[in-house]
Amino acid sequence: MLLSTLHNILWPNSGWRMIDLTSLTESSEVKKAYKKARICLHPDKLQQRGGTLSQKYVADTAFSILQDAWDAFVSGDVFFNQSTVQGIVESFWEAWSKQGVHGLEGSRAVLKA
Repeated sequence: MLLSTLHNILWPNSGWRMIDLTSLTESSEVKKAYKKARICLHPDKLQQRGGTLSQKYVADTAFSILQDAWDAFVSGDVFFNQSTVQGIVESFWEAWSKQGVHGLEGSRAVLKA
């Protein structure tokens, strides 16, 4: 779920391409998408690409949450219950909203600044 919505919080030239949730039905596809997301969000890679402070914050937060979700995925908790998914998503959006960003256009405005 996180992989299929990552495009909603990342900046336009982040290198991330939208992934449809229906394409993530196989473990191998999830693993492939996860590896791409790690490369896109990794703090060292973002620094090499000259990321802004806002981009670094978003990438760091998303990277951490994605890692927690991956750990749960590989530990065998593949089928998240609704409260687990909701908790992960709420944690991300709570961290995101603390930046005073509301909506996709607002986030893009902050990231362009």
